[in-house]
Amino acid sequence: MYGEAALVIVVVVVGLVVRRQLRTRPVRRAGSLVAPVLLGVPGVVGIGFGVASVLKDRPLSASSVVLLVVSLVVAAGFGAARARTVRVWRGTGDEVLRKGTAATTGLWLVSVGAHYGLGRWIDHAAGAGVLGAVSLYAYLAIGLAAQNVLVRRRAVALEPGGVTGRLPVGRERGGTRPAHPEHGVVPRRLRVRRGTTGCSGERSGVSGSRGAPWPTRRRGAWVRPPP
Repeated sequence: MYGEAALVIVVVVVGLVVRRQLRTRPVRRAGSLVAPVLLGVPGVVGIGFGVASVLKDRPLSASSVVLLVVSLVVAAGFGAARARTVRVWRGTGDEVLRKGTAATTGLWLVSVGAHYGLGRWIDHAAGAGVLGAVSLYAYLAIGLAAQNVLVRRRAVALEPGGVTGRLPVGRERGGTRPAHPEHGVVPRRLRVRRGTTGCSGERSGVSGSRGAPWPTRRRGAWVRPPP
């Protein structure tokens, strides 16, 4: 069962995870899975230790295994719910930033409480050992992995060349193009009109079906062509 030492470990681990979630930081492709992997290693070891602690006294019951799987599915569900509460936005450059909210913290606390209840249920069904208690790291790893993967998927839509447009946002051959002054990112409806010229015969760049045309690069500066 949960002892005083186990409770201290739970508070420390969850506190560190939540603290990191509330910081503003860039969304990294590889970094999204670093923390889940670090938690997953002791998670696998913990489940193995928990199974051994049960088998030392009696066979492992099917109900305890089913409850363990259910707890991991619940962890993934909480991770998916938390991903919807994380703020994701484009920074000043090409970086996509993320930051957890109060709802993210609340769901973390609820998920830990859910694991506490499921862990005690698993140990009761097993009749011996500490399988439910030591499954905490695996529970946190799966929940955090589900959350980070879904946040990463949201961030991809805001990255240059993402689903917001085929052309890289803010990049053009020979220089840097500022974001559209009204939209900030490339709207889906904007397309390049090759051959379109302004009053001086230079290509006017990108224009939309509605609104003003995009600025045109002329002699190192960006100027808006006349209507």
